[in-house]
Amino acid sequence: MIDPLNGQTDLKEKILRVCRDDSFQTDPARLLRAVRMALKYGLRLEKNSLILLKAAVPGLNRVSMERQRDELFKMFDFGQSRPAVELMDRLSLLENLLPELSPLKTCEQSAPHIWNAWMHSLAILHQADILLDILLLPKEQRRFSAESLMPALSLGYLGKYRDAIYAHFENSPVPLRSRRSLLLFSALLHDVGKAATRSVETQGRTRFFNHESQGASLARLIAEKWVLSHDEVLYVEKMVALHMRIHHLAHNEGLPDKRVIHRFYRDAGELGIDLCILSLADTLATWGTTLPVDVWNRELQICTLLMEAWCEKKDEVVSPQRLLTGKEIMALLQIPPGIMIGRILEDLKEAQAVGEVLTYEAAVHYIKQWYDRHKEGEDYGSISHN
Repeated sequence: MIDPLNGQTDLKEKILRVCRDDSFQTDPARLLRAVRMALKYGLRLEKNSLILLKAAVPGLNRVSMERQRDELFKMFDFGQSRPAVELMDRLSLLENLLPELSPLKTCEQSAPHIWNAWMHSLAILHQADILLDILLLPKEQRRFSAESLMPALSLGYLGKYRDAIYAHFENSPVPLRSRRSLLLFSALLHDVGKAATRSVETQGRTRFFNHESQGASLARLIAEKWVLSHDEVLYVEKMVALHMRIHHLAHNEGLPDKRVIHRFYRDAGELGIDLCILSLADTLATWGTTLPVDVWNRELQICTLLMEAWCEKKDEVVSPQRLLTGKEIMALLQIPPGIMIGRILEDLKEAQAVGEVLTYEAAVHYIKQWYDRHKEGEDYGSISHN
């Protein structure tokens, strides 16, 4: 065998080495590829290669965002998302890729958070990787030892929907990038709005009012900068905007009724499944080893109810069959096209979901009553809708 660079020896010793001293300079995308290969194959960067890598970091801005994006998303595909982000951070790559995350490193949080916003963001990546492995991979292919979570995700909870979750994650907005990597990218950005919204009350408690909405706006800009597709941009924006929704449901007394579940899916759509996984990972990353059993079980209970509605009661609760079209409503009420038609259809669907309207005749009666209540409003767009 001809082996001029002693590659066999490096493979045996698990060493990753550049072939030429100018390898990183001629193609700075290799900076990210080095991180990906080191983690994927369990290699360590040779000392001189590491020196050359650090020296070449400023050249990363010569690499197209598409190539940077693809390397990062590939890292998220093999269960090493936290080590990948940590290694890129230590090598000063992350500040070039995602400078928007830097303020989180000094963003302290109050209980029940046990870490600051940056460490929490790293923890959620790790927890999401574990959950996705349990739910998507057969036992022999799992990369984590998570026996403590297995009973919680067994057939009594989300485990009974494993096939549906697997099928869902096989359907990615863009075939070339996996839904798993998109969820993990969203998880990394889920608290990106916290640094800008941080406030401290007189009692000393740290608050982050509206961090979801501000974070969603920033996440959208980041996703667009990374040249994600339109559907992927909406995915990231919506995941960040709604990442607190399940936590709020878990904090309420009792269980969510049909109306609440319908409104959850009205806003989340099929991302409701992704939000369940993100919410569980967020809970684990918030409390760490201090997580109370009742808090964890409550999150699981809510996520299971939401999954049940999507998998078993979709036509009943999530998206009932339409009883009238927009054209039929316009003809019935003798009104022109406009925002009011959309709101009528939306409210009618909710009335069907909660069992208030079950037939065509009942739908006609509901619409007439609805119109009588709202027709006097000059600006319908200003009418509140809870």
